[in-house]
Amino acid sequence: MAWQRRSSPCRLARTIRSIAASAGTHYDTLGLTSDATDAQIRAAYLRVARRAHPDVGARDGGVSMAEVNEAYRVLGRPEARRAYDAKLRSASSGAADETVFTGPEGSDDVVPPPSPGAESVGRVLTPSGPARMPWKVMAVCAVVGGGVVLISSFFSDPPSEEVPDGILRVGSCVAVEPNNDVREIACSDDDSLVVDLVLPTDAECPFPLMRYRDRLTSSTACVDVGG
Repeated sequence: MAWQRRSSPCRLARTIRSIAASAGTHYDTLGLTSDATDAQIRAAYLRVARRAHPDVGARDGGVSMAEVNEAYRVLGRPEARRAYDAKLRSASSGAADETVFTGPEGSDDVVPPPSPGAESVGRVLTPSGPARMPWKVMAVCAVVGGGVVLISSFFSDPPSEEVPDGILRVGSCVAVEPNNDVREIACSDDDSLVVDLVLPTDAECPFPLMRYRDRLTSSTACVDVGG
């Protein structure tokens, strides 16, 4: 396949910036050099603005008041000035020849230039050889991660038992009082009574659940006492 060299769009943009820069910079607008101090910039702005102001009815060497204001807006702020100076340096040093590779003659396709160790397939460049996975790194990370999980589980405290708050819910363990009321207790390994339903006061529990009254709220607690 025949490759052609063509001017890069980046180079064209730099050329346009160079042409724009040749028309004058903000320093030129204020009659300054790029090493001017902040005080010199302010004094130059006041001097040029007086001559270019529309009320005076004159223009300072063809410079408009809008251009003067824009120049001072950029140069009068340290951060904006640093960015502007960097832009000027980039424009002046960007004259290096940049080219891109295109497809066969008559084609407008733009592709990256061939690089060592790459082979062309049609107009698409692919690296030679299959992609390689970092298996060793992945294996090390897996081992380290597993070790961290095991160590943290070994030193972590066992889950504490839930402390009863006295409010009956489905699943609460209860103890029956002599007056047939029930109160919440901490669940143990023995045959604790567990609430299956919590119903409004005076509601009847479905068979075979036993009906009890919540000591705190007087609601109906349905408990399976059949084991």
